[in-house]
Amino acid sequence: MLYGYQPAVKIRKNVKTFIVEKPGLIDGMVKFFKIGAEIVDYHIEIIGWVDSETLVYRVKKDGRGYEQPHAFSLITRKSTVYSGALENINPERCYVKTCISMYFEWGKGEGYTQGYAFISPDGKKYAFLSSYIYGPKDLLVVAP
Repeated sequence: MLYGYQPAVKIRKNVKTFIVEKPGLIDGMVKFFKIGAEIVDYHIEIIGWVDSETLVYRVKKDGRGYEQPHAFSLITRKSTVYSGALENINPERCYVKTCISMYFEWGKGEGYTQGYAFISPDGKKYAFLSSYIYGPKDLLVVAP
């Protein structure tokens, strides 16, 4: 816990990685303790990419419906409410194990990936979900 919260999947050091909605110090501690308590109080759904630098996703918390979609900018590393048309989003995806597993440090994490990675329009970035067995989920983007 000395270095703050870390996602369940470990990415190789030479691969640029973004943690969408990266928790601060206090939220990171809370998220860390949710791992041990096996608490999952939200669900993340990746919708896709608007362009090669903007990922759209939405979150469902505490059993309520999904919140309004958010857009994560790789440039600013911040999320804002997405007000564009969902039809304009690129939903192209691939299986994590076949398209990005080579960027993971296997055996160094204790987590899992969730099925698919969403491919950016330029084909150079991948967004995917990672989670501890029964704990918090993280939305990650790798840009090899």
